[in-house]
Amino acid sequence: MVAGAYATTRAVESGRTRWLALAGALIGFAFLTKMFQAFLVVPAFALVYLVAAPTPFRRRIWQLLVAGVALRRVERLVGGHRRADSCCQPPYIGGSNGNSIIDLIFGYNGLGRISGNESGAGGGGGARFSGATG
Repeated sequence: MVAGAYATTRAVESGRTRWLALAGALIGFAFLTKMFQAFLVVPAFALVYLVAAPTPFRRRIWQLLVAGVALRRVERLVGGHRRADSCCQPPYIGGSNGNSIIDLIFGYNGLGRISGNESGAGGGGGARFSGATG
């Protein structure tokens, strides 16, 4: 994600499509590690590029579409084994309540990180160690 931010910064400075495509590809790799958490920075990257890039607006839109395609291609090519509709999935014990990759992507490893609702089989939920004394 940090490398994606660097590539986005370089894209904003130069206006070159290859830097923005690299940023998309790096976020695709980040998705394979951090799942939906990696996508939480995408709107900020896109907005910064839309506002600050030194190219015409139509070209910025086209470049962002190229970056989105790069993100998706990397995620599909490298992480294709993680298909949500596959019949023979391994158990997802990291934080899934229902042994579902979708539960991990959007729940425990995604929006649950923002809302603090990270409860799952593998723990999470923050550091809640206090309670009534016994």
